[in-house]
Amino acid sequence: MGVLRDLVRLPDVRRIEVAWALSVLGWTSTAVAILVFAYLEGGTPLVAVYSVGRALSGTAGSMLVSSLADRMPRERLLLLTTVARTLLTGAGGWLAMSGGPAAAVVALVLVADGLAATFRPLQAAALPWLVQTPAQLATANVAATLMENTGSLIGPALAGLTLAVADAPVALAMSAAFPLFATLTLVRLRMPEEARSEPTGSPRLVRDLTSGVSTLFRLPPTGGFVVLVVVQTFARGALMVGLVALAYDELGLGGQAVGTLNAVMGLGGLLGGLIGVRLLRTTNLGRSFTCGVVGWGVALTLLALWPVVGISFAALMLLGVSNAFEDASCFTLIARLATGISVARAMGAIELLVVVCGGIGSLAVTVLINVYDVRVALGVVGAVALLPALVYAVPFRRLDRSLPAPGPEVELLRGLPMFAGLPMPVVDQLAAELEPRHYAAQAVLFGQGDPGSMFHVIASGRADVVVDHEPRPALGPGDCFGEIALLRDGTRTATITARTDLTTYTLPREAFLRAVLGNRSSHNFATALADRRFGAGTAR
Repeated sequence: MGVLRDLVRLPDVRRIEVAWALSVLGWTSTAVAILVFAYLEGGTPLVAVYSVGRALSGTAGSMLVSSLADRMPRERLLLLTTVARTLLTGAGGWLAMSGGPAAAVVALVLVADGLAATFRPLQAAALPWLVQTPAQLATANVAATLMENTGSLIGPALAGLTLAVADAPVALAMSAAFPLFATLTLVRLRMPEEARSEPTGSPRLVRDLTSGVSTLFRLPPTGGFVVLVVVQTFARGALMVGLVALAYDELGLGGQAVGTLNAVMGLGGLLGGLIGVRLLRTTNLGRSFTCGVVGWGVALTLLALWPVVGISFAALMLLGVSNAFEDASCFTLIARLATGISVARAMGAIELLVVVCGGIGSLAVTVLINVYDVRVALGVVGAVALLPALVYAVPFRRLDRSLPAPGPEVELLRGLPMFAGLPMPVVDQLAAELEPRHYAAQAVLFGQGDPGSMFHVIASGRADVVVDHEPRPALGPGDCFGEIALLRDGTRTATITARTDLTTYTLPREAFLRAVLGNRSSHNFATALADRRFGAGTAR
């Protein structure tokens, strides 16, 4: 819980998480309203048309993320897409209330859904730059899942309440308020300068999206992410149509129950998020991912075998918990395994799989329901999710064992004020460039007047400092030296000698200056340290 407390102190993390919760509120309340509207206006076929259309619009949104996320500030892209969602959803609600064509209403919502598909991958690609440690990243993704499931609980419940007292067009119009509030939250979101990359040519949608899928496929275990995301999103799309049919045909609860059933799943996700804050670690992400997909298969099988109210509610709670673990672990693993631009493109590929396979799942379950019934359809989908997850359980367990935990050098860097505020990817890169150096007692590391080429952080042992033949306070573990000659492009202003056997981690000049000069807070801390030491006559 301490990591969570540290996380909420980061204002931009708070902003993007709250905006995500509001975005999900809007998406889930809109989904319930448009599903009921489509079912009443055109039956199951129109629901399937909407689901397939959402896959197509989501594909366009995924292409947008893959091509633009590394070509324009992500906070600006988030803001623009959320504004557009607000306008489109509001227009769809107004048209439905005016008695306009159902096809036009569905079309407006589909475009809004395509833009909604951009939020989560953009958020997942942004979070590593807003946190400082892998533990914070894992907790941030758990918190994102918590926000998602809070929205999934409240959004459908509000939509269901509106459907009980009014109708689907009114529920659709009211759902536009949530992306509006998300827009107001995102106005103040700022990404660090290190996250901004120079444009790499004009957007090429298909090429960039293909690059993201290729990156996702190459992540270890080879093909595992693609297979499990495909089957889980196939099941998610099938459930969208299956819940409507389940509410009407098996449970006999009517259209307002669609919101209730989705809210139960959201409640399970909220519970899963709370559990995940305590249980998810950087050492068990692969197992959590496969367990989440297994949970989907088990829950759908329960719905198929015993479609009664009590068991259905329990199965949907299990499904929500499983989804929380699957989402949080999946996004955290990808952020750790992919680097640079490939993170944003891999996240765009994830969203592509979500919408395309979700649409296929919706279409497939519609055919199965029409040929057989909803119980057979959910049973087939449950098996499709369960079997691949069991096959990949062992490879993902091996992945957990192979992922290195943050080493002591990362903690040494984090312990220095000049590096403490750097985004996690920057510190990870610095840690990769550190070189350990060992010195025997009485060894001279460098003398006053020598050229400066390295920055040192002491891992163990102690070092003596002499300036103009005068001894200064000794240095011990966690202390650093060598920054003044690098910052001022001069020579060493002190002699450093190992008092005992000494181990330091060193950064070359280029890496040190790139990190310090590229971040205003780090630059200020480094300059203040140099000025203080120089003024006290203890410069290095």
